[in-house]
Amino acid sequence: AALLATNADLALCNAQDVASMLWALATLQHRGPAGEAFVEAAASSAAVPVADFDVQNCANALWAFARASWTPDSFGDKVVSRAEQLEAWDAQSLSSFVWALIVLRHDSASAMLTRVPDMARLESFDT
Repeated sequence: AALLATNADLALCNAQDVASMLWALATLQHRGPAGEAFVEAAASSAAVPVADFDVQNCANALWAFARASWTPDSFGDKVVSRAEQLEAWDAQSLSSFVWALIVLRHDSASAMLTRVPDMARLESFDT
């Protein structure tokens, strides 16, 4: 059986659901038709609510693609565009996100790296 591999299935998921499932599949190094179908559907479906992603969702989703060596295609661009709109970055999310950009060799990696000092000045980085 497919694991949420259609637009109708993905329309039932919120941002946290999608990011968590991608993270779990990458963490468990799941290789199988159900997982691959989900990743492919998530990467290509307009039903995935990327506009609702928070910093952790952006970091976890992109980290999953980098960790598992999946090709994010336009999904990666959507996640990066969403991430550029967000300001409340915590250290873990920011480091995971930047790591993923570099591993994926995303076009915006250099531009995002120039933003890290400003993002790191946020209150969530204060000790």
